[in-house]
Amino acid sequence: MSSKNKAALVVVVLHVVGTIGMLLPAWALLMRQLTPLNLLIVAALVIIFQQNKTPSFYAYALLCFLMAFFSEVVGVQTGWPFGSYEYGATLGPKLFGVPLLIGTNWLILVVCTASLTRSINNKWLASLAGALLMVGLDILLEPVAIMSDYWSWQGSGIPIQNYISWGALAFVLHSILHHFGFENKNELAQYVILSQASFFALVGYLG
Repeated sequence: MSSKNKAALVVVVLHVVGTIGMLLPAWALLMRQLTPLNLLIVAALVIIFQQNKTPSFYAYALLCFLMAFFSEVVGVQTGWPFGSYEYGATLGPKLFGVPLLIGTNWLILVVCTASLTRSINNKWLASLAGALLMVGLDILLEPVAIMSDYWSWQGSGIPIQNYISWGALAFVLHSILHHFGFENKNELAQYVILSQASFFALVGYLG
């Protein structure tokens, strides 16, 4: 088995175990506590299997992390642009009220969705397609995030501005990536996105 296939298997198994654990009341708390470790393992594998790791890629990765993180800081502190929300304890240590892993999660999702849409020749259409994929994932993610204490919303329900703002930020980050001078291709992209989508869909529907 190739190293890529082994890594893909790790990603899939992590999410399968997480799905089963979250659906079993006796294991759900442990699964939530392991969320940061799961995310760090996936992030490490995504970076390892990112092709064309040029200085431009690392510069973009840092910029993406910082832009996403501080957008979330503004969101938590002001209620704009995503709406009024606050983070729980599940995602680990926070800075300015935002878990440090949030920037990492944004980077994983942008890199992977951009890799999946890289065959689209027009950069703006590719950015739009990548952003729409991320909005779709966020729609699946929100119910699980709330029940797992990733974050909580003030008021009733999830504001529509959250999805609009999530998509807008994702579009900006994709657009910057496409103009940053490196070819984005990640060998684990499809496994990461499909595994996460399946996890959130199943836990959200059955949990």
